[in-house]
Amino acid sequence: MRFLSKDNGNSARAAVGPELAAVLPKDAKPWYRTWHLVKLNLVLLAPLLSAGSVGYDGLYPETV
Repeated sequence: MRFLSKDNGNSARAAVGPELAAVLPKDAKPWYRTWHLVKLNLVLLAPLLSAGSVGYDGLYPETV
């Protein structure tokens, strides 16, 4: 399984190019072990599952 293997940063350089890879942060931990990114994803989960993604009148179209 290639996506679980550790690499030395060459995948980011190949994906975005050397100029952009030079300014990307060098994080050793994946996103799910970085607390502020976990909090961000949990906060973004609420609008995804609520009426914000459908619209306020998307749940009850007969009232319009």
